[in-house]
Amino acid sequence: MNRYIVVVMFSAVAFASVHADVAAPGAVQDCKSLYDAKDFEHAREVCTAAAGKKDAQAQYLLGRMHEEGDGMKKDEAAAVKWYRLAADAGHATAQRRLAGAYALGRGVEKDEKLGAYWIKEAAKNGDTRAQKQLALGYEMGIGGLPKDEKLAREWRERAEKSKNQNK
Repeated sequence: MNRYIVVVMFSAVAFASVHADVAAPGAVQDCKSLYDAKDFEHAREVCTAAAGKKDAQAQYLLGRMHEEGDGMKKDEAAAVKWYRLAADAGHATAQRRLAGAYALGRGVEKDEKLGAYWIKEAAKNGDTRAQKQLALGYEMGIGGLPKDEKLAREWRERAEKSKNQNK
């Protein structure tokens, strides 16, 4: 019997330690709700806690707050930091915003290759705006992308399909 209790207690401690770095769903929802309500002072606190637990949506929202100066001093370098964390976790909108930062040199040294990499990632992950931007980049041969009408057409079609699916 004592052995059983020890095993159960050990399992509970192991489970808690493995999941300690994951944000609680309520915290993430509170982060987004406060952000949407434009209560940026409270959103910053709640989102920072959730972002510290590796929640990509909270990281993205912190990036937006830093980029726009919502509830804090505008800081494009800090925005890039948060976008990068969310982008690395697969957050498509953060990937698109990170692409823009690299393409324009906002908060980071301008780097068209990294801008092209991140816009492709965002497009592949379903961000319709990124798909349209990628199509335009291929159509015009800008943003570190070669001029390629076939790829431009493919990404325009994909963007149209994504737009129609999101209605």
